[in-house]
Amino acid sequence: MRIVVVGGGIIGTCFALEARARGVEVLVVETTGLHAEASTAAAGILGAEAEAMTSGHDAAAGVRAREALIHWLPSLEARTGVSVRFARRGTLVLPASANEHAEYTQWLAGHGPSSRALDAAEVESLQPALARPAHGAFLFDNDGSLEPARLGTAVTSALRIEHIPVYCGDSVRDFVRSGDTVCGVRLESGKTLESDLVVVAAGAWGAKLLQRAGVRDSAKPLRGQLIELRPRGGELRPVVFEGKRYVVPRGDGRYVVGSTMEDAGFDRSTTPDARAELVAFARRISPIFHEAEEGAHWAGLRPYRDGGPRIGATPIPGLFSSFGHGRNGILHCRQSALQLADAIGI
Repeated sequence: MRIVVVGGGIIGTCFALEARARGVEVLVVETTGLHAEASTAAAGILGAEAEAMTSGHDAAAGVRAREALIHWLPSLEARTGVSVRFARRGTLVLPASANEHAEYTQWLAGHGPSSRALDAAEVESLQPALARPAHGAFLFDNDGSLEPARLGTAVTSALRIEHIPVYCGDSVRDFVRSGDTVCGVRLESGKTLESDLVVVAAGAWGAKLLQRAGVRDSAKPLRGQLIELRPRGGELRPVVFEGKRYVVPRGDGRYVVGSTMEDAGFDRSTTPDARAELVAFARRISPIFHEAEEGAHWAGLRPYRDGGPRIGATPIPGLFSSFGHGRNGILHCRQSALQLADAIGI
């Protein structure tokens, strides 16, 4: 069997590796560069439990995805020699109000993720560098984080080791068909890539590609802006969340602060207002950021889809998909690869 994967983000490339591991010939087509779009907008949070209430994803499914990824990482690192700097430092969620604290407490009682409710004094003892929270916090010990850029480097290296062809700088013009069945793609360069089936894993562009095959989908891009800060002293250990904002420690003095969620179409530009908002958020939750050095400020397009990711067969024979993971593509990259491979039957 031969599979063409359209999309060189972390979802598409992780599936390509799994398909090759199952004995399938596979190749990847990517318009820009590997891991250059939604993967760059990620902070690398594996917040399977902490984000479940605010993001609306299923906590149990998130935990399965987190553990599948964590179980896979040692073999990826050993094969490639690249550390993704995974750390299970936990996630600390700061409710913004007493009502939000009550909502979290009620939600956790019904869903049962592992967590600990902390009062303000316990938060201060655990994490002295934080500003004293007015409404306590919830600590999710089993959550963690990694560095998306290093994960991308490791996966790219694994693609080379497995001799998986990657066509970067080219894009799909249309699908090749035999009757009603998709059996390849035609690229803008004029090249035709024939296959037994095609997987669309093009993130925010997934719906546009499926539309060319006559399949409608609701996925759309939401711009996420992030900034890196380097404080002169103090330390935060867990990932810290408040609402949709977060601070992710890299463990070497760098912190990633995010993120915006902007309906800006396919515009990847950054804005001064977003930069100011992110810096102000970081300074509010911890005084260590008041005179921090400001580093890179970047944006990426996250693929949001009503009802969660679309993984598996489409109504068109020979055409499969895996996109729409929103801000949790890193978390679900390994589990989605396994799920799609099983759906295809390889």
